Amino acid sequence: ARAQPKPTPAAGPAAAAAAAPERPVALPEGGPVLFYIHGGGFCVNLMTPDLPFISACGDAAPRVPIVCREYACAPEEAFPYALDEICATYEWVRAGGLGFTPSRVVVAGESAGGNYACALCVRYVAAHHPRLAEHAGALETEELRRRHGLKPAPAIRAPMPDHVFIGYPALNLGASPSPSRALHKGDPLLPSAAGKLAKAYFRHETDGLFNPQVSPIFASDQVLAHFPPTDIMSGGMDLLLDDAVDFHIRLRRSGVPGRFKIFRTLPHGFFGLDQLLPEAHEAKKVAVSWIQSALFRVHSPTTFHPLSPHSDSSDTAGSHSHNNGSAKVSFQKGESKEASKEEGG
Repeated sequence: ARAQPKPTPAAGPAAAAAAAPERPVALPEGGPVLFYIHGGGFCVNLMTPDLPFISACGDAAPRVPIVCREYACAPEEAFPYALDEICATYEWVRAGGLGFTPSRVVVAGESAGGNYACALCVRYVAAHHPRLAEHAGALETEELRRRHGLKPAPAIRAPMPDHVFIGYPALNLGASPSPSRALHKGDPLLPSAAGKLAKAYFRHETDGLFNPQVSPIFASDQVLAHFPPTDIMSGGMDLLLDDAVDFHIRLRRSGVPGRFKIFRTLPHGFFGLDQLLPEAHEAKKVAVSWIQSALFRVHSPTTFHPLSPHSDSSDTAGSHSHNNGSAKVSFQKGESKEASKEEGG
């Protein structure tokens, strides 16, 4: 159909206003946003079980929008499909999709969601620092797209997240041997078939499980040095514990501030056990308070507040500890311990 010419407006102030060229509307700057990524072993949508935790975060910050992306799951959609969806939604939020430009975005995730939160950061480091693309798995991922005819990655224009919180994250899909994997194979909430879930998520080549965008623990220290402040929380009976400890230590050695807390008696997925286990209830409260402080920058992320007189970051007789000379994590049976950077380490 042919476009019809617009009628000539009548003379006068109203006509002059109508004829004035349209000016781009600048979005108002708003407050912080919580960008939450649910768990589910990469193969299951666990948004509904995660809703109580998300709701608790909303109660702690009632005027803060919470964006939850329900991403595509494996095996129907394998890597990098879900990560692409998550990054595209993050870009939408940063670009003003909520009707305002966020002053601050905190990315939070648990289990597989913790993996995606860190993988998002790895991808954004590669985009903002092209010289680190190889160390961040960007070249490997683009080769994978080319080889299998996958769609291009969404454009990355937004800045890095301002803060990251991850609970019992699945950071190493390569399942490298570790003491916690040997000791806690009977974790009631993390099935013994976790390796099969990982292969369903990355079904292309086995060695691809070591791609830093698939397993963020394999990102180089140069990449980790560009991470935002990162808080981590784990259970002492989680078979993924050692990966979280190692990841925290490497972040701290790379100069990235953050908090780390181990709840000694808890397994994987303990946020959903808060109605059954008192320590899980306490862990959920601490996690919500950490996210709240990250949203509003209440205090420095390197400031630690022990929850009890028995909670500290020093080694004690009979404690299980990791110590690499620069950061230390320790806990005892029945106690939760925080990790902090040693003075002069």
